[in-house]
Amino acid sequence: MKNKLYHWQGSKKIIASELIYTFFENSEIDAYEYLKAFEAALPSKMKVQYYTCTYQNEIVAIAFLQQFRFSAFTIKENNILKKLAIRFFFNIIPCHFSYCGSLFCIALPGMAFKKSISENIKAEITHALAKQHGTTVTVIKDIKNKNLFADLSTDEKVFPISTDSTMELNMQSHWNNFEDYLTDLQHKYRQKAKKVLKQFEPVVVKELMLDEIILHKNKIYELYLNVLNKQTFRLGMVEENYFIEMKKGLKSNFIVTGYFLENELIAFRTAFLMQDRMEIHFIGFDYETNKNLQVYFNILYDNVKFAIEKNVKVLELGRTAQDAKRIIGALPKQFDDAIYFKSSFFKKAFEFLYDRYNNNDNSLPIRNPFKPALES
Repeated sequence: MKNKLYHWQGSKKIIASELIYTFFENSEIDAYEYLKAFEAALPSKMKVQYYTCTYQNEIVAIAFLQQFRFSAFTIKENNILKKLAIRFFFNIIPCHFSYCGSLFCIALPGMAFKKSISENIKAEITHALAKQHGTTVTVIKDIKNKNLFADLSTDEKVFPISTDSTMELNMQSHWNNFEDYLTDLQHKYRQKAKKVLKQFEPVVVKELMLDEIILHKNKIYELYLNVLNKQTFRLGMVEENYFIEMKKGLKSNFIVTGYFLENELIAFRTAFLMQDRMEIHFIGFDYETNKNLQVYFNILYDNVKFAIEKNVKVLELGRTAQDAKRIIGALPKQFDDAIYFKSSFFKKAFEFLYDRYNNNDNSLPIRNPFKPALES
């Protein structure tokens, strides 16, 4: 069998920095530093496994996978009978889940190959990873090469997903300040932005240093859970120490912003700073306060303001609330993912859950917030 030519060796310790830098040299971020930070901040029920793939005694690929047991908590179900059925299913039939890449950072790839490796060999190596490390479900995220994705999709135990998307805003070079951005909006979108910003005037916006993150850690986590609990599908819940450990590890490349009303923290935003891009990470806010102050939209506009200040080229806004992000000018960026299953039984179970709980909505209205000269 061809895959036996490629042997993946797992390790609980981070791969040597020299290998990370060599294989991920074209990555948008410092993969080694991000992996160290994520490892320190990892939830207690999750582990990271690092892998090297050898062929004829030479390392030809490396990968890292986040691994955990899939539980009923992952799926939000309001119907009590269906909730009990899902809980019963995952209690009696353990489902061990591996995610190749980062659940928490879109720009961090999960696998990298030696430069000379062909696309056909990459497909064989990827197949070998999914089969040799042996968990129930394995997700290979963001397969950039279309031929490789097509090849992987022919496997009967693979569920291909070509509808995964995130929202990005391409920053314009002439946006020297937030007023320049507002000027480029069409009238109705500019008026909406000004109205939203006006409601937020009583709020104090402040970047939080490590000691302040520690001081407000309970409230930050409470606000994070507010948003998490609204999500239908929840992979990778972090724990209370997560934001502290990420700040310790990434320092100035991990930004935590607090939003205060009368000295009370009502919202926060986190962001990764990279070479030419900023990726918005977790946010949290109080939903009652949001009704009166338009907290969520103000965070979105503040993201744009912050990206202009940091002079980045791309603002990565994440997968959720896509229509709101279209209103500020973001556009969807599609990803191709491949999900491997150890058995056809789990594949059928996943297909059922995916059809029921997949939030990807292709019927969102078309938004053209910018004046015609800036429309993509």
